Amino acid sequence: RDLGGRAAHKRSYSDAQAPAGSRGGGGGLFVRGHASSAESVAACPEGLNHQSIDDLLAFVSRQGFNAVRLPFLHQHVLFDEPLKTTAFSKKLNAALAPDGQPVSYTEMLLAVAQRAAAHGLLVFLVAHSVERMWYSRSIAEETVLDSWDAVARRLCGQWNVVAVDLKDKPSAASWGMGGDDDWDAAAARLGNHVLGKCPRWLIFVEGVGHTPGAAGQQPNAGYWWGGNLVGVHTAPVKLKDQSRLVYSPHTYGPSVYLQDYFKVNNFPSNMAQIWNDHWAFVRQATGTPIVIGEIGGFYTQKDRVWQDWAVQFCGAQGIGLFYFALTPTSDDTGGLLRAAVDA
Repeated sequence: RDLGGRAAHKRSYSDAQAPAGSRGGGGGLFVRGHASSAESVAACPEGLNHQSIDDLLAFVSRQGFNAVRLPFLHQHVLFDEPLKTTAFSKKLNAALAPDGQPVSYTEMLLAVAQRAAAHGLLVFLVAHSVERMWYSRSIAEETVLDSWDAVARRLCGQWNVVAVDLKDKPSAASWGMGGDDDWDAAAARLGNHVLGKCPRWLIFVEGVGHTPGAAGQQPNAGYWWGGNLVGVHTAPVKLKDQSRLVYSPHTYGPSVYLQDYFKVNNFPSNMAQIWNDHWAFVRQATGTPIVIGEIGGFYTQKDRVWQDWAVQFCGAQGIGLFYFALTPTSDDTGGLLRAAVDA
């Protein structure tokens, strides 16, 4: 989305707070700095009308983060049209218009990855959409595979693009129930296809949601979209190269939604068991690493208590994480940066 806001205003970004341990330097955590909107109608990371991509990436690097998570939309990849001139400042972002004309969508993804490399940052690509399945009425699984082919052709050769997340929050899918909508089976199909095009990439697989959920899940357990990996107990994802697999749950705090487990007297001491029941068990059960794909929220009050606990827990357990988000336009979570609106 354009950060321009009302016509008489513009937005710039200044530093905001986050848990100190989430900023890296204390255990090699992968931390999320998320320039959202590459998957939106604007088809470009947000904020680039008033700041350069180098400014944003320099901030991420200065804070000790070592990676960014870059979402994309399959439909944008398949059409691969030039970026809209209203989506970014050509003066501030010459890499997106090297000859004065905007680059195409996949060229933009490559340009962002190249600028991230210049700042010593790894890039994790994320297939994003508003749909809660990996396919929709407008894009069949076969077409999704065509998009992954195009993504691999453009980005596999870029050294710092190291991983792909097959689908952000496939929360309407099932897991381990034996039906056509089982995400575990679909993730294996998609993941193996991607590995056939780019064998070096890590394959990130998120969890499902509560409904229809996963085989063996508990009722009313407060699963976040993308945060239910219970089905791994009976139906782990099977790739042709299992060393490429990473499970990547999403989890949030009480400022996003006040789950029942945030209300108990022993919060946040109870959270280790909650996480273990939902997804943290998979490393011990399968030997597969975990990187939290999204964690964050407004760093205030009870959410601050939860975030401090969460970062300490992840550091002690060797669990990587991406902090959501970099830019501050999410109504649910805010961001690592805060908007300063100047008349």
